[in-house]
Amino acid sequence: MRYYHRAEIPKFSYNMNNEERELVQTGKNLSKKEIWAMLERKRFQELQTAAINLQGELMVYNRCPKCTLVPPCAHYESPDNIANIAPKLMQSPPFKSVLSPTKRNNLLKMVKSHQSSNDNAFFP
Repeated sequence: MRYYHRAEIPKFSYNMNNEERELVQTGKNLSKKEIWAMLERKRFQELQTAAINLQGELMVYNRCPKCTLVPPCAHYESPDNIANIAPKLMQSPPFKSVLSPTKRNNLLKMVKSHQSSNDNAFFP
């Protein structure tokens, strides 16, 4: 009698993206320290991307992109200040290097729409 194992298929993917394939190819000729440094750089880039995305989302919801509080906070006096500074922040080098122009424009539109809807909410 044969035994057929019916293990569950893992829910994660073993597929690698192009960057990971390059890391594996270049990693064949590298030392442990060099591989570790490459992995640390990749991890830092992923964290930076997540931080920039979070800052953009915080500004959309009129929250301080530095401390995540609703103004007034130590950085901004009112949500209007966040809406005024958002275009300058979105055009800064960190945002330009991480976010695509389309996503930056969409975030700016959302900040402006939230700002105008908040203005209308206080003055019926």
